[in-house]
Amino acid sequence: MRSPGLLKSYELYTQGFNEDLNRFYAGLNALAMLTVTIELAQALPDVWGERFETPKEGERELSLLKEQHRKLSASTDLSLKAAKARLKCEERSDRWIEISAADLCCLTSKSPTRVANEYRNALAGAEDFYADSARRQLDIYQRLGVLAQNAQAALYAAHTKKWILIPVACRACHRSIDTRTSPEN
Repeated sequence: MRSPGLLKSYELYTQGFNEDLNRFYAGLNALAMLTVTIELAQALPDVWGERFETPKEGERELSLLKEQHRKLSASTDLSLKAAKARLKCEERSDRWIEISAADLCCLTSKSPTRVANEYRNALAGAEDFYADSARRQLDIYQRLGVLAQNAQAALYAAHTKKWILIPVACRACHRSIDTRTSPEN
């Protein structure tokens, strides 16, 4: 939180995204840096406040960042949807776009079960490399203590290949069998 690198990385990713709105990945990274900043500022208000002369200035800046978050979320979502539409027209698929959509959901959704579902769908049938990559990103959030419920639910979905492949009708049965690692516990 005290490092100027967090906000600087947000600014640089935002600059890249603004230069080409088709670069959804730059938008997604900017959004991730902004989300982490906001979450940490809320969790550590005294540390956040060190940057400002008065508490009012800190509150104002945090409010501006939240507004930027809303706008960046919407534009990144549009960019991802456009990329998906292009692929559909070309009759192609891209696993990274699907994972990026799950990442966006993790950064913006208030529903951990929806986040888990997005990762489950994005990683269904994927090679281990994709799931490992998603898990590493989610693990960062968990270690930072941000997006905790979303990250926990998504990590469960990303770690449990068998659950990913279980039909919807059997998921409740599976959770009752394996309650040791379910996100509900």
